[in-house]
Amino acid sequence: MSHELEPIEFARYLRKAATSSENYLWQLLRDRGRCGKKFRRQHPLGIYTADFYCDEAKLVVELDGSGHHTSEGKQKDEARDSWMHSQGIEVLRFGGWQVENETQQVLERIDAKLQARCAS
Repeated sequence: MSHELEPIEFARYLRKAATSSENYLWQLLRDRGRCGKKFRRQHPLGIYTADFYCDEAKLVVELDGSGHHTSEGKQKDEARDSWMHSQGIEVLRFGGWQVENETQQVLERIDAKLQARCAS
């Protein structure tokens, strides 16, 4: 699917096809809900699309489903994370189950990373 669409159209497709965990986390991150920082959902970065991206903190938050736990998925994630790091972007990864079952811990990790990356 990603090869057939331009980055913006692919991001729109992903927004419409969001999982319940992605929708739930988006409700918590949107409208500067975390430390007053703005997040974008399904934001194109280079050849990749970040689940959630805060430009001010250069922070990506990814929600990983079962496809990320295969050897191919892990290799793709490593290449993607390496590219992100080369651009000065930090990546936090969570499983969808963590967002739904450990919401407070997920938000605390995101908040701590936002504060650390935005500290002067």
